[in-house]
Amino acid sequence: MLHLPRRFYFTDESTLPLPSSTEEEARLLTKLHHLPKDTGIILRHYSLSQHQRARLGNILKKTGRVLLVAGDPQLARRLTADGLHLPQWQLQSLATAHARLTQFPSQWIISAAIHGLGAGAAANRMKVDLAFASPVRPTQSHPNAAHLGTIKLAHLVSQAQHPVYALGGMNEKSFKQCRHTGITGYGGIRFSAA
Repeated sequence: MLHLPRRFYFTDESTLPLPSSTEEEARLLTKLHHLPKDTGIILRHYSLSQHQRARLGNILKKTGRVLLVAGDPQLARRLTADGLHLPQWQLQSLATAHARLTQFPSQWIISAAIHGLGAGAAANRMKVDLAFASPVRPTQSHPNAAHLGTIKLAHLVSQAQHPVYALGGMNEKSFKQCRHTGITGYGGIRFSAA
């Protein structure tokens, strides 16, 4: 398996619009090259067509960073991505159907979103390579949503049979503050070098 980055950038339509010109693509690549070192990318952009997501994925591949595709194994194969990210609904659906991850290329990194102990147990049954526990803290995108906090996060980590990353209101400072919970890294939609 590939090296797991310390952090993952989750693409989002509001923070990473699909470029409509070569100049915009160049600006996007510059922005992506300024992400902190040791940052992988998870291509989400659920509202785009598969063709548009493929176009964006090809741009993301130019960064040379670890690239996972959310929820679409067909697109991950088409892009020769490094793996697949399973949203919680997809993880639980596969676990309920007693599916096996052997249907995916063995070199892929398979990550999953978990929002509680039930999804954490499903991630263990599916033998994912890593999970994103979320939301850990209040976020700009969902400021009033219930969040896990460090106690529930630590409990999820203690039950996990794989590395756990924190997602939701995370940055380098909050990662260091939560490190005692046993998390491996963190993810986010917005990153600064801080």
